[in-house]
Amino acid sequence: MTNHPLPDADSAEIVQQRLKDRSLDRISQVFSVDKADLRLDHVFGEDLKPSFVSDFRRNELDILNDDVLDVSDKSTLKDIRSGKLVLKSVGDYCDHISKCYETNKEEVCYLFGVDVADEE
Repeated sequence: MTNHPLPDADSAEIVQQRLKDRSLDRISQVFSVDKADLRLDHVFGEDLKPSFVSDFRRNELDILNDDVLDVSDKSTLKDIRSGKLVLKSVGDYCDHISKCYETNKEEVCYLFGVDVADEE
């Protein structure tokens, strides 16, 4: 997993690429799959299946769902809860993380273990 800080917003393309890389690192880690084998069109629950289903233990989908909720702002949470926003694929997750970085930078940095002070 890469651990260098995300660059300033002045280099937006670099930021977006690092966010995508970190998102792929996260998915790779959670699902215990090689990052090189992930594709943006992989669908959660189909191409990336949880290792178990339980009402009492958290699985890979639960962990990524928590990531999505943790980095979302109030407006995005409302869209998620209403069903207006549904993240189904690896690409959806990466895009969501990138969008949330714009409105909730601190939470995205926390998710990836990056110090926000390194960003300023």
